[in-house]
Amino acid sequence: MVGSVALDLIVKPDLDLHLLIDAEDLMPTVHAVSDYLLEQPKVREVRITDWRSENGIKIGVDAYPAPSGNWSIDIWITNDRRTTAFDFVQQMNAELTDAQRHTILQIKQHFFQLGELKDGLSLKIYQAVVEKGIRTVEEFFEFFK
Repeated sequence: MVGSVALDLIVKPDLDLHLLIDAEDLMPTVHAVSDYLLEQPKVREVRITDWRSENGIKIGVDAYPAPSGNWSIDIWITNDRRTTAFDFVQQMNAELTDAQRHTILQIKQHFFQLGELKDGLSLKIYQAVVEKGIRTVEEFFEFFK
């Protein structure tokens, strides 16, 4: 597990999983995972995106109903550890302070309420807070002007 759930920085109901396999051909695993997901009674649609040019394939479920609301699920299948977020999550969990976590959650919540917490923005927020010392939404805006 990677992303906001692994970092305990959940604002948007989004689950990110990275699956590192020891096989040259990703497709048998992609088919097995997508077939499994489609067999689940709450899953109505599975999206497969070919990112083999980046050493992976992404499987997505856009709306998985749960008691807390609809969750999106993204599964990155790869045979190249460098394309996973395993090391990033481990490093962030080891380094993040409570104050940084609070700041990240505030900034993410701001963009979530605007419907703009997407397309890798969370990663930019993490990096801005940890690497650049950003402490507020206003500072984040100033930094990315």
